[in-house]
Amino acid sequence: MSMVKENNYFTPFYRALHPKMDFLGEWCVHFHYKVVLVTINKNAGTTFRQYLPTLEYGEDDGKYEIIDPRTLTTDQIQEMVDDCYQFFIILRDPKTRYLSGLTEFIRATAGWKYNPEVKYFTPIRKTYAREKKWKNEPPLLPEHLDIIEENLANNKFIFDDHTLPQYHSYPEILFPTCRTHVRELWKLETPDLNERLKTVLSQPDLQLPHYNKSESKDDIVNKTALDLYNKYIEPRNFWGQRKVNEEFLKCYEKDFKLYETCRVFKDNPIVAAEINLGWQKEEELKEIAKQKNLDYNELIEQVKQGRRI
Repeated sequence: MSMVKENNYFTPFYRALHPKMDFLGEWCVHFHYKVVLVTINKNAGTTFRQYLPTLEYGEDDGKYEIIDPRTLTTDQIQEMVDDCYQFFIILRDPKTRYLSGLTEFIRATAGWKYNPEVKYFTPIRKTYAREKKWKNEPPLLPEHLDIIEENLANNKFIFDDHTLPQYHSYPEILFPTCRTHVRELWKLETPDLNERLKTVLSQPDLQLPHYNKSESKDDIVNKTALDLYNKYIEPRNFWGQRKVNEEFLKCYEKDFKLYETCRVFKDNPIVAAEINLGWQKEEELKEIAKQKNLDYNELIEQVKQGRRI
């Protein structure tokens, strides 16, 4: 089970949602092609989870399956690493992701019941009457928005899985540098991400849809979240310049570091081979060719054709 080590940056909300301090980070796995796409909330996770299982492959190749990694043992994940499964992890700028996550949390808690003794909300039990009222008079903001602001004012940033640091979804077994051949970190903001995924997913006509789109930026919830973000996360100083809250930087320090190490694509004749092998420098690829007793160009051609080496 994926556990979270609580610290001073967690709000009471997270403990209410996750009494055992665990979290759900689903994987999209294709066992035939040995590809794992680790989904992270607010990083197009809904799109990947809903769309990838619908992709069509050969009759004997199977499809993408949604796996809860909490059901896998460390030994089972190690076996996947040893068997050269390729892990792809889509990361997002921690600041823009946080604003999106805060917005979603505020929107969600609009329908929650406030518990003054513990200062957090819990979901209200749905009834037909309440559902009917919601359809006609949907609540826009939580009744006690001030409690959310109080947490932010005290540098408590983590409300739920959408604001949980991204590194918690990153399989610990892949952290050592010796694992770089089986993992790939990509930025969600990569302009040609869809083009890169065509190769990874073996879908030349891939066109990713956009599920779970955010509401209009003029929506009251978006405006409220932006105001809170500008006040507590990235406020302006005396000269009008923005400065990120130092405590926020500490809370998401690992995320910022991981984001900086994300793959930067360049026009390169061997980029297709790099994608299929995991990010390798040209010297490393040549070493692999030498170990396999293959000509370097032959190695690149084999990988471009999707052949295992």
